[in-house]
Amino acid sequence: YRYLKDRVRNENTYWHCENRSTCNDRAVQRGSEPPVVSTLHNHELNRERNEREEFRTSLKRRIREEPVSVRKLFRSELVKIQTTSPDNVSTLPQFDTIKNSLYRTRNEKYPPLPKSIDDVKLEDKTADDLRNFD
Repeated sequence: YRYLKDRVRNENTYWHCENRSTCNDRAVQRGSEPPVVSTLHNHELNRERNEREEFRTSLKRRIREEPVSVRKLFRSELVKIQTTSPDNVSTLPQFDTIKNSLYRTRNEKYPPLPKSIDDVKLEDKTADDLRNFD
């Protein structure tokens, strides 16, 4: 089951089931302890969706941490899933369907592009090097 953070008060974090329309399941996490579930779910577990989300989360984490192309990271995550649970590969998203999200994740670590020429700053050392190049 998947939970969403509801609110944080002092050191307590309150979670609710992502299926809010029909399920009232909640959990409370006190400090760094594991969450304690207060009520039970009244719906079936969506295992395929959880595996897709886990795949995407793992892939995005690797994109943020590793300086490897997005497509190569996607393939390596796909191979990892294929070796551990080959039946689940067919439920995973294709690269073309999630590539925009993945590249957006990669671009988070780059500084924003300048909006005008005034936003471009050159260090004096670079300017001196250019003058000495002649």
